[in-house]
Amino acid sequence: MLHHQKTLVYVGEIKNVEKNLNASDCPTTNGCGVHIHSGVGCDSSVDQGGHFFLNTTTDPWVNKKYNSTDQGTASFADEIEIGSQDVANRAFVVHNAAGERVGCGILTEA
Repeated sequence: MLHHQKTLVYVGEIKNVEKNLNASDCPTTNGCGVHIHSGVGCDSSVDQGGHFFLNTTTDPWVNKKYNSTDQGTASFADEIEIGSQDVANRAFVVHNAAGERVGCGILTEA
């Protein structure tokens, strides 16, 4: 079976996060991170799963981070090679500066 990489382009805005965050000041694992997770629910970390990626040995989400304004709003846009499977219905998770999961939503097809 032949697997092809997919390039995923994602954009978003989040509100009510910690104010004045700079991604370069978030050295903890997952700090200031925005990631697609392998799970399909948001009720718990078990439902959310870990970072979603296939066909690679290193986690491509490690450096996908956001900066926030003095109002606690953050915009982000990036692209990532994630493997060959669809991401619809997966959990999209937002992490605070300490790397804790503070937001989650389920991706839907546009």
